[in-house]
Amino acid sequence: MKKLNILLTFFFKGNEKIDCISFNFMQNLPLPHIPSDPVFYSRQLCYPIFGIHNLDTDEASIYAYTEGQAKKGANDVCSMLLHFFNSNNFTTRSLVLLSDRCPGQNKNYIMLHFLFILVHVLNIFEKITYLFPIRGHSYLPNDQDFALIEKKKPYLERVKTPEEWDKVILSARSKPSKFFIS
Repeated sequence: MKKLNILLTFFFKGNEKIDCISFNFMQNLPLPHIPSDPVFYSRQLCYPIFGIHNLDTDEASIYAYTEGQAKKGANDVCSMLLHFFNSNNFTTRSLVLLSDRCPGQNKNYIMLHFLFILVHVLNIFEKITYLFPIRGHSYLPNDQDFALIEKKKPYLERVKTPEEWDKVILSARSKPSKFFIS
């Protein structure tokens, strides 16, 4: 992560202070989570996890919901990003976004229009730079956050409700700060 901050400082020369966030979806968590073969192959309810990592503060926000509440499309990504921007107080006027190149979620016209609205209608930022890492080299901070959650899975007996998954997510990270679940 320090290499990324050095790179961004080099990329944005001058005294300009920037905020940088990365965002991505984790592999869906199954409901119920029962570690046995017959349950693995049966249809289960999905519990999508969307993570936003602020590289400046090293805080991670997790958005978790069931597949009956929302999907994993571009509109859902934009809604969660807007909630994140409204919930956090950004002091800078420049923003750098990092995400993978998923065309259904991130690299499309809906996201482009959303970023336009952030700058020209809502006036939250003056400048937004959207970077897509090279395929195969996209080790974003979100991947490290999701790995912490994945490490907890083998130790689970059963997870039957979304609230139980939320407890697992909250216990997955303690330093530098716990996950925030929305």
